[in-house]
Amino acid sequence: MFKHFLPNHLATNLSNLVVSENPQLVKNKDKIRYGLEWMISGMNQIVLVSLLVWPLGILPETIIGLLTGALLRMFSGGAHFKGYCSCLILSTLQIIFITFISVKYTDVLSSYKILFILLLFISFLITAQKAPILHKKKHLFTQKSMLKLKIKAVITFILCTGWSVFLPQTTMYCVWFALIFQGLSLTVFLGKSVLILDAFIYKITLKGLH
Repeated sequence: MFKHFLPNHLATNLSNLVVSENPQLVKNKDKIRYGLEWMISGMNQIVLVSLLVWPLGILPETIIGLLTGALLRMFSGGAHFKGYCSCLILSTLQIIFITFISVKYTDVLSSYKILFILLLFISFLITAQKAPILHKKKHLFTQKSMLKLKIKAVITFILCTGWSVFLPQTTMYCVWFALIFQGLSLTVFLGKSVLILDAFIYKITLKGLH
């Protein structure tokens, strides 16, 4: 029963409905499903994150950090868990953690601003070189569309970084953290680390079921 509410299942059903009503879109069915899945997943995370951080009083900063990472990830792709629930839970914990650190320890982070700028620059170079990392979705895109995604990822990174300097410092660090983590998610090291953690979680979950 639960699987019927997963983004992949919902997106598949909705894309089938769209194509049945608009036969001329049948060639774009996979792209429609991919877009719907991304939007549904995003909405689920926004709702979950909002509910969790509301009592902490850091909702605006969290949402800005979340949207920054999601916007860049939409074009750059990156490492992710195979299971939707694992991805949702761990990415939610990550954004809450970096927001809490950004808000509660702003003065400490300001002492290491040069380090942050260096990490931002490194993440930008990684994004410019490796984006997009699409894994299972790669077959949906041509070389030309892949190049367009890379350009959009680079432009998004630059715009978000430029926009962040006009924000309060607490929010600025949320944006910086999101960009840095998203850039690092394109590396082989983090990709393999996610796979190892994913396998560990699956093993633990499997034992729990037995």
